[in-house]
Amino acid sequence: LFLIYLMIPDLVYNIPGGVVYFMNFIAGAHISVTACKIESFCTVFGLSGNCWINTLIALELYRMLKDSYIRKHYFPPSVRTVSIRCLTAYLFCAS
Repeated sequence: LFLIYLMIPDLVYNIPGGVVYFMNFIAGAHISVTACKIESFCTVFGLSGNCWINTLIALELYRMLKDSYIRKHYFPPSVRTVSIRCLTAYLFCAS
């Protein structure tokens, strides 16, 4: 589930960014200030979103390895827990 959430910042970065790049290419120049602001938001959101979701994945891997090392049963986070953590990271990145 973490990997699905990891794809969302990439899509937010690539789809609008690709559309704006294509529109700039067709026009031969930057088309508008608003398009540049949208492009910059998508870039920052995509980069920071990836970093935070990768941090959440690393945290779960650490917990799993720590429990495995001490021979303790590891219980993976529920779908709800993963969703809350990832959506919180997205809100932090969007603000």
